[in-house]
Amino acid sequence: MCGIACIFKEDNKDAVDGRIIESMCDIIKYRGPDDGGVVVGDGFGMGSRRLAILDLSPRGHMPMLSDDGRYIIVYNGEVYNFKEISAGLEQIGIEFNTGTDTEVVLKAYLQYGPKCLSMFNGMFAFAIYDTGEKTAFIARDRLGIKPLFYSLYNKQLVIASEMKSLWEAGIPKVFNSDKFEELLSFRYVAGEETIYGNVKKLLPGHYLTFNSGSIDLNKWWDLGDFALNVAYAPKTDPVEWYRKTFDDAVRLRKISDVPVGILLSGGLDSSSVAASLKSDNTNNLSSFTVRFAEKKYDEGDLAKLVAEKCGLDYNELYITENDVFKKTIELISESDEPVFHGSDLFVKEIASYAKSKVTVLLSGEGGDETLGGYVRYNPLRFSNLLRLGFVFRSFLNFIPSDNSRIKKLIKMLSLKTVENFILYNSSDIFPIDMKKLGLSKKGKISYRKTVLKEAMKSYPNDPLRQVMYYDMKIFLCSLLDRNDLMTMRSSIECRVPFLDYRLVEGLAAMPSKDLFTSKESKSLLRRSFGSRLPQEILTAKKIGFAVPWIHYYRTMPDFKNYLESIASHKLINDNFSDPEVINTVVSQFLAGDDTYFVIVNQLLNICLWYDLHFKE
Repeated sequence: MCGIACIFKEDNKDAVDGRIIESMCDIIKYRGPDDGGVVVGDGFGMGSRRLAILDLSPRGHMPMLSDDGRYIIVYNGEVYNFKEISAGLEQIGIEFNTGTDTEVVLKAYLQYGPKCLSMFNGMFAFAIYDTGEKTAFIARDRLGIKPLFYSLYNKQLVIASEMKSLWEAGIPKVFNSDKFEELLSFRYVAGEETIYGNVKKLLPGHYLTFNSGSIDLNKWWDLGDFALNVAYAPKTDPVEWYRKTFDDAVRLRKISDVPVGILLSGGLDSSSVAASLKSDNTNNLSSFTVRFAEKKYDEGDLAKLVAEKCGLDYNELYITENDVFKKTIELISESDEPVFHGSDLFVKEIASYAKSKVTVLLSGEGGDETLGGYVRYNPLRFSNLLRLGFVFRSFLNFIPSDNSRIKKLIKMLSLKTVENFILYNSSDIFPIDMKKLGLSKKGKISYRKTVLKEAMKSYPNDPLRQVMYYDMKIFLCSLLDRNDLMTMRSSIECRVPFLDYRLVEGLAAMPSKDLFTSKESKSLLRRSFGSRLPQEILTAKKIGFAVPWIHYYRTMPDFKNYLESIASHKLINDNFSDPEVINTVVSQFLAGDDTYFVIVNQLLNICLWYDLHFKE
């Protein structure tokens, strides 16, 4: 696990300044505190910061060269089946000098070219440079577990694990104002674009080549290829297949030469990971749980119950109000994009807490998207009733309710179609809210609409599967970006067994009748692991990773003072026709109206982020 940074010149004879590559790497040193290196030459410069996980010896140093010195690799990630791949390469006479997966990735590429990517079970983002052909090959894993950003600027391609490295290479920071509405509504800029006008993401399942200024983008894996594809559907009983494959996914993600632990929330997903570890007779692993004094947000008792049943060394971190504002400012200043999710700060805090004991953490990300677990999916299980809801929405407004989820559902019915319900399913701020706020610009969400069309084509007449597909390509990416940044800040590698490609492909191909056999969420997971888990986990109400931000904003002077002046912020004046409307929204929220929390929360995070990253 590492941080990487490279510059590839349009002019192959133009030398790259090694000091720039060093600076690009130094600013993300936390991603790889164990070792670092730079290789430069005519037309290229490549750097790496290494967090040693496999083969801790100096032999794992990067950038790593091929045996003949022609090819150079910098690599961020883990390929868990590297031993099987190396064994196959050894059978055809290829020799290895290290025990790293980096060398396996390099030599697999030299043998098979881009086709090697389909052999890898893992998470990765890497670059290989051919000094003979003067060509760079840059690739990213199937689901985007590991990040990679790039910019074409000043006749060069600049790539890095984090955008802050790009600024060190002289890439200008240009705020992409066209994405403000998407950021406000969805919390995340989807697709290859970012909140910066001159920076792109290499999309999951893609690779690019760069030679003499010419860039060629290619898709090497796509979820749609497996949707209801009988060739990839499990050939055995779905429960037996899922349990066996998931156990193997967890087993692979224990491979490490450094201590491994688990992020344990007390929810069904992370508890299933813990149960799988137990079934493999894994001993001496630590679990780490965030706890809150406010009982409505706390799942610590459930997590402790699971840890005891699974024989884990239980560790908990209580979150108090002390320094929350200060830590929030630190987090936002470290984040190249605005904070996506309410739990970001606390994932960062628990990773920092865990670092004294482990370097690798397993987590439960991906369970909801692959198995249909989000509460917000439920209306799509009954799409005919949902269509009636669109018709009779005006009558539902008269039903009194203090339930935030029911209030959100009534608001979502204003979307009027199932397609829009899917499009805005992960959002908390809808077009009707935008109109009331007087948002003066019409933002474009073309990538989201493209993915929606793919989803409808892949799963015709099945809105539940459509929204799962949609989230796999968009919302999940925001969670994975969050996980990477929050854990790597503490030099922790986070692994996600639910996203083993065998599970993802098999579930995508599985008929809905096998995936959903009851009204319970994630019924396949429950059937597969229910017998291994305490009954309390199976019957607990889903909380997710909820955080008491409403309380923080209203009671902490620093948050409250910032909110009271937010209507005068540049972004508010640039994007809203009447900033006084925002002032009214904030006042009503601070006075106790929770309805406006989602709007206040997003505006606060975006404006704070802008202040810290675009100081004028």
